[in-house]
Amino acid sequence: HLWFAFVLCYLWFRDRGLEKLASILGGGVYAFSGYMVSQCSHVGLATGITWTPLALWGIDQAVAGRDWRPLWKVAAASALCFLAGYTPSWLVFCFVTAIYALVRAGCNWRVILATAGALFFSLALAAAQLLPAIDAYSMKNFEPHFGNGIQECEFYLSYIMPNYFDLNRGMGWGSPAGIHMYLGAAAR
Repeated sequence: HLWFAFVLCYLWFRDRGLEKLASILGGGVYAFSGYMVSQCSHVGLATGITWTPLALWGIDQAVAGRDWRPLWKVAAASALCFLAGYTPSWLVFCFVTAIYALVRAGCNWRVILATAGALFFSLALAAAQLLPAIDAYSMKNFEPHFGNGIQECEFYLSYIMPNYFDLNRGMGWGSPAGIHMYLGAAAR
């Protein structure tokens, strides 16, 4: 995924008119930044933010060409980020993509609305991968020694609120069971 991040960022910068060396260095800075490298052990984070340059590239092409068709890149990148499995990073992806579209499009509301539509459409693309997992869940044989699953509603807040549970080691109570379960685990 570091390689994908590098290539996508390089292609995005080249399309913006940057020189080859500047695009290579920019792609390297993105792909091997401290955050990206430090999160390699958190698969959902690293694989999710890999796709951001693809979405931003699509927005730039839509603004430059005054056409909505390049926004397929936004939909594909958003679906891939969602399927990476860590929902908070997908929410950040959506926020960054929406702000970038607002800034780049200016008063071009067609591009802004089409970007929002591409983000919503990406959920349908992701559902194509998640629906078979939900169907397989219905055929699951429950074994008492594996437990009844996660019953606390508070657990699901961790999917939409990053660091909802303060995982500071000084707290003493540790992390709740299953807190590192990624939504995209079933899609893998």
